[in-house]
Amino acid sequence: MVRYQRGLKDKKLTAFGFDESSKKQVSLLSTNAQLEQADGSIVNVVPRGAAVLCGGTAEKVKESIERLFEHMRRLLELLRETYEKRFGRGSYLGPDPKRLGTDLLGEGCLLLTDTCNTARATRRCVQEMVAKAVEVKYGAEAWAALSSAERDEKALALNGDCWQHMRNIFLDAMIATANSHLKSALEDWLEEFSPQERMSPDIMQLIRAAYTARLLG
Repeated sequence: MVRYQRGLKDKKLTAFGFDESSKKQVSLLSTNAQLEQADGSIVNVVPRGAAVLCGGTAEKVKESIERLFEHMRRLLELLRETYEKRFGRGSYLGPDPKRLGTDLLGEGCLLLTDTCNTARATRRCVQEMVAKAVEVKYGAEAWAALSSAERDEKALALNGDCWQHMRNIFLDAMIATANSHLKSALEDWLEEFSPQERMSPDIMQLIRAAYTARLLG
C-alpha cells in the first residue's frame, strides 16, 4: 500500500491489473500495478497476498476493487494519525489518503485482466465505476465546464489483455490441432489397445504422465 502511494504521490498510475480465481471454493482477488514517477521511471508493484471476495461475478469483483481502495485509504489515515500522535500535528508529510481513489484509474490507465468472459465484464464495470469517480472528483460544475473530448480523456480507462493468458489461447489452439492430427494418424494403431488401457494421443496427458512419473520416481 505504501509503495502504491509512493508512486501516486509523484506521478500517475499507468496500469492496474487484477485477477479473480477460486481456491477450494473461495474466491480470491490478486492485484498488481505500474506507477510512473515524476522523473519518468517506472515502478512495478505486486502486493503479497490476495483479497477474499464475496462471490466471483463481475459486479462482485468490481465492488471488491472499490473496497480495496477504501481499505488502503483507511490504512493510510491510520498511519497519518499514528505518526502525528507521536511526532506532533502536521508532522506527517506523506501522501493524502483522500487521493487514493478509483479515479486514479482514469486518464489512460491500462486495466489488465485475463481473457475470460467474467474478467472482460468486470473490466467494463470498473470502467463505469472509474468514469463516475472521476466526475465526482471534479464536481458537477467543473465537470460540466469541460468539453466532451476532455471528459472522455479524463475518464478513459484502457482495456488490456494479459499476455500470459493470450499465450495460453494460442498454445491451446496449437495443441488441439496437433492432437487432432495425431489421433487421425495413429487411429489404426490406437485401436489395438483396449479402453481399459486408456491410451490417448493427447500431448498434455503425455506431459502430465512424464512429470508425474519423474515426480514420484
